[in-house]
Amino acid sequence: MIGLHARVAWRLAGVRGALERDGFQASAARWLGPVASGTRTEAMPWLRAVRRIGARWPGSKCLDQSLAIASLLRERGIDARLLIGAARGGAGIEAHAWVEIDGEPIGEPADLRERFRVLESWPRGG
Repeated sequence: MIGLHARVAWRLAGVRGALERDGFQASAARWLGPVASGTRTEAMPWLRAVRRIGARWPGSKCLDQSLAIASLLRERGIDARLLIGAARGGAGIEAHAWVEIDGEPIGEPADLRERFRVLESWPRGG
């Protein structure tokens, strides 16, 4: 069985390649499939692993990490959603991608939706 960190590194590589090759819309459609059932507590080891590996991965940002996290969680039956938002800041417009479960951000400040206006969420229609 592939270990957690190896699986996360493999997924980050796949997500990064898909984003570069196919763009975001096609990548989100590919990686964010349907879910069965899973719990929020099951999400945290995956979140931590993606963040840990992503921090050491050259060029890894919130978008590819969030897509990797959401896809890994959905694969495990956790109804994770990927959101992209924007906010005005001192340096202009700031964009951010994050993952939510049951409408709450995971691994992010609780007031994230107060800071960022949600522009898109995936999978759509959920």
